[in-house]
This record gives sequence, structure tokens and C-alpha cells, in this order.
Amino acid sequence: MDQVKKEKNRKYDDYVREEKTVKFYISREWKRVRQAALVRDHHLCQECLKHNIIKSAEIVHHIIEIKVDWNRRLDITNCESVCKSCHNKLHI
Repeated sequence: MDQVKKEKNRKYDDYVREEKTVKFYISREWKRVRQAALVRDHHLCQECLKHNIIKSAEIVHHIIEIKVDWNRRLDITNCESVCKSCHNKLHI
């Protein structure tokens, strides 16, 4: 990751995300669920596939955001693999 992205992510974490959310995203439990979702989805963007586009996924997205329902944070059925572009669109 280049230095500009690292700085942008750090600022986002410092000023937007709550501390418990930051800790969650570095937890072993999340890393396991994230990897399981990517494997389940064959590392393909599920949003692009809906439009018959094949594109690699880099992000595992919470369909119902964890700030809305913290209890679903490790629920793999609440996760989908997406590319960066689709993830950005989902958060507009």
C-alpha cells in the first residue's frame, strides 16, 4: 500500500471509525470470516457478477453495516466479496 493510502486510512480510522470497530477489523475472528467469505465467493466481486462482469474482489463488505447491527459483524451471510469500485458505490 502506498504512503498516501496509508495516511488516508489512518485519518479515516482516527476520525471516523470508533475504536472498537478499528480493533474488530484487525481481529483474528474477522480475518477468518473475511477469508472464508472470499473463498466462498471465489475471490470474485459479487456486485459485478450480478451484471455478468468478472472482476476480482479485494474487500469483504458487511451488507448490514456493523454500526447498524454489531451482532452481525461475524455473520458470513451478512458479508459479500466486492471490488474497490463496487465497495465505494455501496457507501455513497
